[in-house]
Amino acid sequence: MNVDDKYYVRNIVLSYLEACLINRENTQKKIQENIARKRMTVLKEILQKGQEHEVQAVYAIQNFVHKLEHPQSKHTLDFI
Repeated sequence: MNVDDKYYVRNIVLSYLEACLINRENTQKKIQENIARKRMTVLKEILQKGQEHEVQAVYAIQNFVHKLEHPQSKHTLDFI
């Protein structure tokens, strides 16, 4: 996949957020901060590539939050 493709950036950010998520089966979902901090270097590399990458990261975060607030089913989360 092309690094400059918007879906590449979105998928990386969503994967990052999903990996940091704890209590996946609960209705109360949280980001585990220590995991998020350890893996932050991946996001920093992507976000340093320019404004378009930042915009795509924001879209991914919005999508992530929306899916958490409005899940399609209680067993799966479909992000993209």
